[in-house]
Amino acid sequence: MGEPTWKVAFASSDRQHVNQHFGMATGFAVYEIAPEAVRLREVLQSVACNTHNGRVGERVQLLDGCRLLFCVAIGEAAKRQLADAGITALVVQQGAAISSLLEKLQAQSVAQVGTLAPFKPPVPSKQAEEKFLAMLANGWDE
Repeated sequence: MGEPTWKVAFASSDRQHVNQHFGMATGFAVYEIAPEAVRLREVLQSVACNTHNGRVGERVQLLDGCRLLFCVAIGEAAKRQLADAGITALVVQQGAAISSLLEKLQAQSVAQVGTLAPFKPPVPSKQAEEKFLAMLANGWDE
């Protein structure tokens, strides 16, 4: 692709659905998005880790150059580490179709004259924020 592109990663074991927690992900499907095309750039393999902090730093390095990461769950510390590396982590529903997310991203990112507009992550709803705060108050149970 000769036009401007950006990379997006999906925590996925099957390369078709977002189905893994960032800290436990065994694989990431990385796509390039350009104004006229989307293509699978690479599939990155990661070692599964049973500890909570696991290999977060290694995963952040593995995703170097990506602008977005989609996963089903991620801890706040890992989210901050990704943000420090310039990667925005977005949590989606278990089993979300990667193809559908890519279509939405490409439609949202294409601006006038075929250039890529900066991506603006969705702001969490008040209901989602209240649910998260309630979960924190009741403790974390994995």
